[in-house]
Amino acid sequence: MKAGKVRFIGCSNLSAAQLDEAQGVASRLGLAAFVSCQDEYNLLDRDLEKDRVAVMRKHGLGLCPTFRWPADY
Repeated sequence: MKAGKVRFIGCSNLSAAQLDEAQGVASRLGLAAFVSCQDEYNLLDRDLEKDRVAVMRKHGLGLCPTFRWPADY
């Protein structure tokens, strides 16, 4: 049986401040930092652009956008 290994970690639904703090703590303590963020982002919900995109760029993070169907559908 092979041992499973985590190669990269990501986060989802963190605020810009939480994301920036988490990346700073990982850097200071020599821990693995996030490499991606999975957040809701689409043509209708663009709140991500207000503050989190800047933090993602600052830390070189990738974005895995998600979409939640409205309850009306």
